[in-house]
Amino acid sequence: MAINMTFTDYNTIIPSDWLNNVNTAVNTTLPVIPAQLAVLTAKAVISLTDYGCKCNGTTNDTTAVLAAITAIGSSKVTLVVPGPTLISGNVTFAPNTILSIPHQGGFVGVAGTEQVYAQAQIDAGAYQIFTNCAPLTSIAQFIYPEWFGAAVGGTDTVNLAAFQAASNYLQFTGGTIQAGFGIYPISANFNIGTQTGSVGQNIRFQGRGENITTFNLTNANNGFLQVLGASASTLQGINLKDFSITKTPAPTGGVGIFLQYTALAKLSNIHVSGMLQGIGLLGAGNTILDDILVNITGSANNCDGYDINGGGANVGGNASSVFNRCYVDASQSTGTGHIGFKSYGAYVSDLQFIACETADAPSGYYFDMTASANAGNEDVQLINCRADSVSVNAVFVNGAGSVGSADSMVSIIGGWFNCKSILAEVDLLFFNNCRGISISGGTQLYAAAGAAFATHVKLANCNNITISNDTIFSEMKYGVYMTSCGYSQIGGRFYSSAGTPATNFVVGSACARVLVTSSTFDGFCAGNVVNFDSSSVGCGILTSTLNAATLTNTPRILNSSASPIGSSDGSTGLNSGV
Repeated sequence: MAINMTFTDYNTIIPSDWLNNVNTAVNTTLPVIPAQLAVLTAKAVISLTDYGCKCNGTTNDTTAVLAAITAIGSSKVTLVVPGPTLISGNVTFAPNTILSIPHQGGFVGVAGTEQVYAQAQIDAGAYQIFTNCAPLTSIAQFIYPEWFGAAVGGTDTVNLAAFQAASNYLQFTGGTIQAGFGIYPISANFNIGTQTGSVGQNIRFQGRGENITTFNLTNANNGFLQVLGASASTLQGINLKDFSITKTPAPTGGVGIFLQYTALAKLSNIHVSGMLQGIGLLGAGNTILDDILVNITGSANNCDGYDINGGGANVGGNASSVFNRCYVDASQSTGTGHIGFKSYGAYVSDLQFIACETADAPSGYYFDMTASANAGNEDVQLINCRADSVSVNAVFVNGAGSVGSADSMVSIIGGWFNCKSILAEVDLLFFNNCRGISISGGTQLYAAAGAAFATHVKLANCNNITISNDTIFSEMKYGVYMTSCGYSQIGGRFYSSAGTPATNFVVGSACARVLVTSSTFDGFCAGNVVNFDSSSVGCGILTSTLNAATLTNTPRILNSSASPIGSSDGSTGLNSGV
């Protein structure tokens, strides 16, 4: 219900003598002196000029600023710094004092070492408020790099110093560094943390969005950001999000973002382009990476989208790290040695890749476990991942479980892997000296007709390998090619077209106790569908189906292994029709 009041009604509610007293107080000019300011209320707003500060950038205001701090005491106030305030000594503002610094306000040091110690959140926008001084804080704050001199479109060396100063400002408290809209030229990487583990915790560095906030490296050999903890005391709680990194000159070095000895870091919505390494991890446990795009550009070889180093002194390496929807695009590069995701070192363990993808990277996913100190307990999963247009390997695993443990668990679950159309050998999934490998979940392996030299799964010196019968093999020279392998079970759906028939669908040389089972062979093959040579023992094929109308070569199954499972022509356990 609306209430309508006349002017008379207001006079009834508010006595006229009270209004007269208020008017008298408002129109009375009261002198502002420190003794009165010392008892101001919690909502009081005062200015440094009330204490005689000139705030003109040329007059030394140190004495006046210190007098203001003394007079304020424990009163809760908002203290306005209306202009450039020159200081030649340290100034400390108590937790009860909120600094409000409008545009063109701030502190200017004489020698560059003067400390401005703020113990409450500063109220200021994205403009410079600290010049030639050493600001400090005792609480986590939301800050802008512009406070320290950074500028969109500014000078690369000035921006480097400003971003480092912003990181230093929060190094003991944590907080958020909020970058702005546009391109920041920057000459080299700045650091979060100092390799002690106790400095740089809980810092969030964020932009306004991919390709909205961009950091452009102007030096061909430098990267952008290093997060540096210590092996005995990891740096925790780092959050990096919503920005892009580019490089103007062709890369000769540099890592876009490098994390060393960190824990519980999170990276999301980041685009890195033009680096020799997009993302580098060394001893970075429990790292979560979401929606990170790395573009490999230029003609340089041996660029890595993600360099995942399980070496160093941090036991456990990059354990329990998860890569969600991370992407590597090398289609703009003419280099031939690139790797999308590269993991190696003493601890290649507990890594999970979910819906990740590489495009035109010669090697998609590379895992070298030959230096493993983890007793074979490597646990790596690729879940619905892709490697598109590879020319070397889609997935390469070396030495999984090779130290003697049967507990190695490298799993490929679903996903799609295909060869680039080149007339040269490509091994899509290549496992060397491994044990405990699993391929399942409808994994799709494909080669275009122009890539008829493809081997879809290559196994060398491997044991305890399982390939599920829902794995799809399409267009190939060899579907599964095994040498010196044992105690494994092979399944799948195999097809090759008439114009580029497979040489063999499954080949085993010097193998022991390898069983091809529950498979479907429907297509064209120039030789034997399955071929185990005489150096093999106890190998064979059971409960599988082939298309006799297209697979007309005989014997379709050539099993020369000693103590074969089934007969040499596959008549036992083999259905000849579809």
